[in-house]
Amino acid sequence: IVRPLPARWAQTSADELRLRLGLRRPVAIVTSPANMIPETHGWLRPVITLPPEARSWSIDRLAFVLAHELIHVRRHDWITGVFAEIVAAMYWFNPFVWKALLLLRQERELACDDEVLFAGIGEETTYATHLIEIAASLGCKASAGSVAMAHVSNLETRVRSIVAPDTKRGGLTMKGKIMTAFVAAA
Repeated sequence: IVRPLPARWAQTSADELRLRLGLRRPVAIVTSPANMIPETHGWLRPVITLPPEARSWSIDRLAFVLAHELIHVRRHDWITGVFAEIVAAMYWFNPFVWKALLLLRQERELACDDEVLFAGIGEETTYATHLIEIAASLGCKASAGSVAMAHVSNLETRVRSIVAPDTKRGGLTMKGKIMTAFVAAA
């Protein structure tokens, strides 16, 4: 078992970003050699796990990554993902459920990317460049968890969405939330 280590060098940046993004609850930042990509875990006591090489990242890249992961925490994506996985396990025989799970994962990443840019953390092209470089650094080290982030079609979709000049940034409007609730209920 690999025990994660506290990433005190990143905690200050994370705390500043957390407050800037309107997230009240504390979030622990740790590093683990078992993680190749940044990940968020937990709901009541959220933790962001960074790969060991994050220590050598630029302040710019660290800010983008931490903001992205903090938005996952703010949106409660971890618990939503757990619930979606349980539903997929219950309906394992239905290919539409697996497609919905895949789309949920992809849309979750796109939504966080949009919110990072809407929050004014940095420029679109810089963010896209960091995303590509992190995915490229995975190379042949890709694991099951990193595949979703680094898969070529997902990466291409994310980069296109980030650099698209006509993309509306920000969350759902009230009309969008009502429509989403209606579709989910149906």
